[in-house]
Amino acid sequence: MKTVLFILTFLISHLLNYGQLSDTIRDSRDGKVYKTIKIGTQTWMAENLAYKSASGAWSYNNNDSNLATYGYLYTWDGANDACPSGWHLPNDDEWKTLEKFLGMIETEANASGSRGENANTGGKLKAISGWVNNNKATDEFGFAALPGGNYSSNQNEFYFIGQNAMFWTSTPIKNEFAWYRDLHNDDGKVFRGFRSKKLAFSVRCIKN
Repeated sequence: MKTVLFILTFLISHLLNYGQLSDTIRDSRDGKVYKTIKIGTQTWMAENLAYKSASGAWSYNNNDSNLATYGYLYTWDGANDACPSGWHLPNDDEWKTLEKFLGMIETEANASGSRGENANTGGKLKAISGWVNNNKATDEFGFAALPGGNYSSNQNEFYFIGQNAMFWTSTPIKNEFAWYRDLHNDDGKVFRGFRSKKLAFSVRCIKN
């Protein structure tokens, strides 16, 4: 009996500290409800943000029917102002913390370009459905990344819905650029790079 109680106590403690605990939050600004997930020590939104900020936000192809699945695409400035109270746009290091929890080694986490293939880090983040010809997706931690594509205001063009999940971080690099993450439909990698702040990507908020 003592052994059973010890095992149960250990499992509960493990889940509370390191497991995935799902919940929801309601955005008081517009009433939208979002799924959330605790992964390791972090709590993330488990859906793309769909709050219409004052500026710098577009639905893919300006078609609001895409919002329920893929949320808005935000410029970097718009993304930094879009998360609800108690939440924020994750910085580059917070993304690294998530990646390392999912098995990415330290040297890869600090590198730019495509990383995490051996641990299938990208596959662990990707939703099982909602992608075109999805490969390596397991979504075993409930993050459920979805490929909202991106928008270029300079070219007034939308790209890669169903194929690429591109997420801003709050970490700038130089004056015109910021770090972002990119998941592809055809592999289990996570691309880390920097792009112009004027491009519009998806947002996943992290709890303060």
